[in-house]
Amino acid sequence: MASFECWSSCSNSARPTMCSQEAGSVRTRRRISVGVCNDCGVKQIKCSLSYSSRRHVRRPHDHRSSAGYCYWLLVLLVVLSALLPAPATACGPGRGANRRRSPRKLTPLVFKQHVPNVSENTLGASGLTEGKITRDDPRFQQLVPNYNTDIVFKDEEGTGADRLMTQRCKEKLNTLAISVMNQWPGVKLRVTEGWDEEGLHAANSLHYEGRGVDITTSDRDRSKYGMLARLAVEAGFDWVYYESRAHIHASVKSESSQAARHGGCFPPESTVLVENGTTRKLSELSVGDRIQSMDSQGRLVFSPVLLFLDRDLTEERDFVQLQSADGATVTMTASHLIYTVASQDLLEDVDIDLMNEQLQSNSLTSDESSSAEDEDRLLGQLMANATMERFGSRLKATFASKVQIGDWIVSTGPDGRPKPQRVVGVSAVSQRGVLAPLTEEGTLVVDQVVVSCYAVIDDQTIAHLAFSPVRLLNNVHKSLVHFWRAISWWNHDRTTVDAAGSSIPVKHVEARSMTNENRPPTLVGIHWYAKLLYRIARVVLPSHLVFN
Repeated sequence: MASFECWSSCSNSARPTMCSQEAGSVRTRRRISVGVCNDCGVKQIKCSLSYSSRRHVRRPHDHRSSAGYCYWLLVLLVVLSALLPAPATACGPGRGANRRRSPRKLTPLVFKQHVPNVSENTLGASGLTEGKITRDDPRFQQLVPNYNTDIVFKDEEGTGADRLMTQRCKEKLNTLAISVMNQWPGVKLRVTEGWDEEGLHAANSLHYEGRGVDITTSDRDRSKYGMLARLAVEAGFDWVYYESRAHIHASVKSESSQAARHGGCFPPESTVLVENGTTRKLSELSVGDRIQSMDSQGRLVFSPVLLFLDRDLTEERDFVQLQSADGATVTMTASHLIYTVASQDLLEDVDIDLMNEQLQSNSLTSDESSSAEDEDRLLGQLMANATMERFGSRLKATFASKVQIGDWIVSTGPDGRPKPQRVVGVSAVSQRGVLAPLTEEGTLVVDQVVVSCYAVIDDQTIAHLAFSPVRLLNNVHKSLVHFWRAISWWNHDRTTVDAAGSSIPVKHVEARSMTNENRPPTLVGIHWYAKLLYRIARVVLPSHLVFN
């Protein structure tokens, strides 16, 4: 016969019950079994009691709740990892020191060698000069003294000028001091020249801005200077030059150029075309304005401004300025994306037979009298008549810092149609103020040049997809507004009285309330959602897709 267990109280009732009751800290377990008596053959119920402490009772385990806990714990870990600061890529003390570099063999620099192999005052090195800093200059407050006891300052002027430098230069110098002591025990880093206030250097020297230093070792052993230069490169200096047998020159970027790494923007004087046909400066632009953009099919459309990814009219930034053959000039930060076509890609689409006919009609032959300039000019004329259907598939969004003379950008031109235009000039400028509007299309036309709304990420598709929640919220908002207008039909018949005493419809009053003067103020700085995406991108995406 079958048997079973149940929980009941300590009652002596003859009738079994299926219940559970606590009595102090002890529970009674009654085991009930049904069987047949061996003597009389009558069915009987046999009951036995046992006692157990409440803390030894085994409760049934809910596997579903455990799985739910694990799921939410995993979600929490993913969210926390996304919100954590991005890992640094530098080594040593300062603002970017978390990750140790793998040990490798260091090669000393040779005399007159500089790293990187470009001029000091270029964007690839320490950047443009921003002007001399004097003690009466407001920028003098940006210079900080360096009292590191591991560094020997020559200070031959006796004014402490050699100790003054920018914060970035100070951090790199402190990092180098540690490397010098590790490389040569008992030897310290020696600074022979820092900030210059006496005008002893060239006009474009970074010593006047506290961004350049001349260094040696404390024992003045010239055989160590080559390795000292290499250690300066490893410490993070943006430009290192084995300038003379007597010292090493090193310099850093300005603080404003470092801020450009966090986003891409345009100067406030850049202009866009508004839907009503007028041209407006970016500093006068507001959220909701419809400006000229380019859709995915290569057509010029007007797209609303959803928000500003960055907006600060007081910040100083370094910009890249591109000039096209038709006279258009666009200015943007080096990390901003712009649509370009490489010359090699365009040559693949050129009709060779048509080009030969044009060459013959212009009396150009393949002998020595033909010039490469004429052929290049003819190629430009052929590409000027190209259409978006012909070259649109070869457009690629790339960083402005990668654009070179000879590449092709998309310009609207006088006729308002997008056409490829050759880049004839690339320069670097420094201006005050940054703005970065985000449109629904993810593109915009700035100073008659088609550019992207995004920066830092070298992929237009990924960047546009990352901001899809912003577009979704905007669409939901527009749908709610349209729904409210549809159910508020009675507003069309209501009237109110204006200041002049005239009766006007309420719908006209609502339209006036959406003017630029009554719109909510635009936030200053980088938008919080853009900041979050930048931090996630530096952790998740491969390094070749992130601007550095």
